[in-house]
Amino acid sequence: DSLNYGVDVSYKEQLVRDITISTSYHNEEQFESLKEIEGVKKVEKVASYYVSLTSESTSLDTNICLMEEDSICFLIPYEKGSVAIDKETADTLKIKVDDVVRAKLGSQYYDIRVSNIFESSLLKGVYADYSLFEESQIPYTNYWLTLEDSTLENDVKDYILTNYNFTSVETIEEFVIRANDLLGSIRMMTDVIKIFAVLLSIVVIYNLSSLNMNERRRDIATMKVLGFNYKEIGETLVTEILFSTFVGTIFGLVF
Repeated sequence: DSLNYGVDVSYKEQLVRDITISTSYHNEEQFESLKEIEGVKKVEKVASYYVSLTSESTSLDTNICLMEEDSICFLIPYEKGSVAIDKETADTLKIKVDDVVRAKLGSQYYDIRVSNIFESSLLKGVYADYSLFEESQIPYTNYWLTLEDSTLENDVKDYILTNYNFTSVETIEEFVIRANDLLGSIRMMTDVIKIFAVLLSIVVIYNLSSLNMNERRRDIATMKVLGFNYKEIGETLVTEILFSTFVGTIFGLVF
């Protein structure tokens, strides 16, 4: 459930776009023509590049995503003139909100302020407006397409593949499938843990029940002498065990 939640949040609440296009070079005329495709609501230019970050305590190479100032795809808020960084990267750099880190992008150095540290399962690195790093002249590498109707994504993708020569064209559903494939080994591991957890619980409960029965032989014998049959004795003991299990479950979940 945690894995599924992480994928949903990353691609449905944090970075929401219908189609992602990767290109080896930016052509303004080609970019403008994408806006004319039927069903396309907005096309955004994005530059994705490697950046070297240095804080007071450590340094780290990660990815930086430079977007348009009015992006409707990246929904994590951050202040103009600053950047947003994922929590894992921030923890590695040992920085917090409002700290300043030095970024080397291309041949340029920038002192940037962190205005938001966000948690995400799949989004990693630095996210900022392109204008903040415009001096570096990093070329645009991606286009994010938002459609009027998300059900048209396959039709729009087919049209783009037929009429354009881009490096790759992927829908958001394909991103989700790829993310799930990457998490497949973790899901398998959790399934194994769940199976062994169930088996372990069965063995433990069986042993505790057997021990309880053995320690109460005298009680059972007394109940037999008083006229209880095996069914009544069994129902009494099972009811007691179920009650203990119920109470134990409540306290266990709380703690």
